[in-house]
Amino acid sequence: MDLSFVVGWFICAFWLGLIWRLFQPGFELESEASAYPEPEIWPKVSIIVPARNEAQAISACLEKLLALDYPDLEIMAVNDRSQDATGEMMTSWANQDGRLKVVTLTDKPTDWLGKTHAIWQGVQMATGEWLLFMDGDIFLTPDCLKLAVRFAEGRKVDQLSLFPDFLPGGYWENLFICHFGIMFFSVYDLSGLENPRRKFSYTGIGAFGLFKRESYLACGGHQTLALEVIDDVQLGHLLKREGFKISALFARQRVQLRWHQGVKGLFKGLEKNAFAGIRYSWSLLLLFTATVGVFYLFPYLALVIWPGLQSSGYAMALLLVHGLYFFKGYEFCKNPWIGLAAPLGALLNLVTFWHSALKTQWQKGIYWREDFYPLKALKAQMYRGKRLTKP
Repeated sequence: MDLSFVVGWFICAFWLGLIWRLFQPGFELESEASAYPEPEIWPKVSIIVPARNEAQAISACLEKLLALDYPDLEIMAVNDRSQDATGEMMTSWANQDGRLKVVTLTDKPTDWLGKTHAIWQGVQMATGEWLLFMDGDIFLTPDCLKLAVRFAEGRKVDQLSLFPDFLPGGYWENLFICHFGIMFFSVYDLSGLENPRRKFSYTGIGAFGLFKRESYLACGGHQTLALEVIDDVQLGHLLKREGFKISALFARQRVQLRWHQGVKGLFKGLEKNAFAGIRYSWSLLLLFTATVGVFYLFPYLALVIWPGLQSSGYAMALLLVHGLYFFKGYEFCKNPWIGLAAPLGALLNLVTFWHSALKTQWQKGIYWREDFYPLKALKAQMYRGKRLTKP
């Protein structure tokens, strides 16, 4: 049997396996929460919202949070050294509603990221049985938190992540997001999250991360991950390795955000954390590059090189790729036509990772909100499945 024929059908089998994984049933917030009764007494939830120079979005975010249909709620708005009107907007809302408290930070320890430090300071002031971590540009529907707590209490989980809907942007931005979503869910398998034996099946989402307070603190919380750029994912890793139960669901329209404005904004936004997401590993980056080449680009070349039946596997693989992107393009961004440019989405994301890696290596660290963090320190404090002893 010709090797090129075998390789073609191997690539086709890869895409069939990935599609099967991406289309597992369930994992929808509304349907999963409805399987459990509402708690007799709703536990208190503290929402921690760190923000630095978020004047354009923070007011709308706080307004949405205060409109949540939840009976026992407090919101800790953490103003992390903002130089714009973020603090004044927070204070204005706090004066209107006693459930909102403002924590103002004027400095940051050198061995912390600004975001992780802000979250940790908010936790110190919070009094809720459950802690919800979210960014300052997220929008929730009024019933979202009730559904999340209902599921978390009924399922007896220690962490619940909700995957948001992305507000659609331009064509190339949507294509970028679609590929990133496919890549994310191909790496993080939702079906294995609650299985305690699958220690490396974990996830986390910065848009909505709900944690049982005692479980979070038992792991050391953000103090254990003080210099973790992708703290949301690594919190899931931390809890899973420590034996706690984690879960994740699709919130659909109940959690929404505009990730970054345009392709340029996505490149800039991922500059600090794309390389961190692959643990500052050049080996993983090269593997990622080879994967894009083999599974996205090579089938087109194979159609030209090998005629007829020899290229049948490659042709079928490309039909699966474009079909997947048509479907996920509509699901993620309400634009199925981005399926026409599926391989370009992979290339855009690959360029983003190389840009992040090269810039991080060149400047020997990352800049995040005007703060610089040395690469040596970031690597030294990475969470690798074993808790680090804090100095």
